[in-house]
Amino acid sequence: MFVKERKTPLIVREIDAILNRIPLTHSKRSILEENRTNYMKGFRGEKQIDYYLEELKASDYLIFADLRLISNTNRAFQMDTLLISPYFFLIIESKHIAGTLIFEKDSTQMIRELDGIKQGFTNPIVQVARHKVKLIDWLTKHKIPKVPIEDLVGIADRRTLIVTTHDNKQIYQKLIYADVILQKIRQFESIFTEKILTNRQIQQIKKLLLKSHTPVSPTILKKYNINPTELKKGIQCPECGQFHMTRETQNWYCAICKTYNRNAHIKAVEEYFLIFATEISNKQFREFVLLCSRNISKKLLLRMNLPTTGANKNRLYHRPPDF
Repeated sequence: MFVKERKTPLIVREIDAILNRIPLTHSKRSILEENRTNYMKGFRGEKQIDYYLEELKASDYLIFADLRLISNTNRAFQMDTLLISPYFFLIIESKHIAGTLIFEKDSTQMIRELDGIKQGFTNPIVQVARHKVKLIDWLTKHKIPKVPIEDLVGIADRRTLIVTTHDNKQIYQKLIYADVILQKIRQFESIFTEKILTNRQIQQIKKLLLKSHTPVSPTILKKYNINPTELKKGIQCPECGQFHMTRETQNWYCAICKTYNRNAHIKAVEEYFLIFATEISNKQFREFVLLCSRNISKKLLLRMNLPTTGANKNRLYHRPPDF
């Protein structure tokens, strides 16, 4: 059972927010669009793994998608998929890469060959093994009983070829195609037959993992070297897409297409959370949507039922945990 569902990657939503507010002729638009396409390919690969995992009996496993934890060294690590059961845990790193994947023995690099061009990537087997070590340390820190932990790399597309040397065949114990993921899990079930965790402990671990999930803060402006002054401000009209809405009698009014909308500001707040920070003040909201009234801004933000800290002029409105 998925207890943390997989959503469109945060980085894709950040890119969408940026693309919505930069000019069509902006110099970074093409690289943003190209990277968005690549991120969505990865997302589709993860969803392909999910498709097979959904066949598991809901009562046997709890499944967490894109769980991001802070390690004991205060470094974040994110697992594409984590399965937990009373018998063993399983980390799955998903890959959706076209072409031929070449794995050389004892190499920390994976080489992708496509259309005669070779390109190096981080070896996903090494990557998921690193996540396993960090998860073990994290569980130990939180006094979770020692549970066997397995790690796999799931290749989403059968058309992707995997090549290695004869003395490196052991990688196929870790590197599998998505359509055999259930078969591999059944193998683990036949190996790990001792029930280590009670159902109550499993529920406690679930709550701890969900509480400990730490979404990444927005860094997209820095990543793409985009100045905030290059972004359009204001409220976007849901009908015509223009940023010419003004506040009129409890509604937003578009001077271009002459339409009214009560909640057009919600998208603007969401885009702020994706572009700038995970919290917003009344002043920041007013500056971003070009609204003068502090009282109207307060009413609009409170009506969104966002988590808050502070009071009065020091109040901050935070991005929801399930954002």
